[in-house]
Amino acid sequence: ADGRLRWVGYLSTTSVYGDHDGGWPSRRTFSEPSPTGAHRLAAEREWLHVGQRAAAPPRACCFRLAGIYGPGRSALDTVARAAAVRADKGAGEGAGEGGGEGGPPPPPPVRYVSRIHVEDICAALLASMVQPA
Repeated sequence: ADGRLRWVGYLSTTSVYGDHDGGWPSRRTFSEPSPTGAHRLAAEREWLHVGQRAAAPPRACCFRLAGIYGPGRSALDTVARAAAVRADKGAGEGAGEGGGEGGPPPPPPVRYVSRIHVEDICAALLASMVQPA
C-alpha cells in the first residue's frame, strides 16, 4: 500500500493445459485451459491483480512451470529409487531374461515430458525481478 512493492511473481504450473498422457500438445491445447486448470487460472489472475492494485504498480509475472528437476529429482534418481524398492521386495528373483516365454516385452510408448531445472527457475525469477521490462 505504501508503494514499495516492486515485483509480484506467481509460480503456477503447465497443468493448466491438462494431462496429455505423454502426447505432444498442439497450439490448440495451449490456447484452451483444461477444466481442472480453471482454479489455477483464477489464482494466476488474482496474483496479477495484486500488482495492478498496488499504489505504485509493480511488475507482475506469472511463471507456468513444468516438471521440476534438480539434485535428487532427476529421472535417474527416480529409476534408482524404483530399483531399490523392487530389490527390497525381492522382485525379479528367478525371473529369466527376455520377459518370459513370449519374448521381450514390447517397448513402452513414446512419452513426451517437459522439465525445468530448479536452478534455471531461480535464474529466471531473479532476472525477472532485476529487469523491469
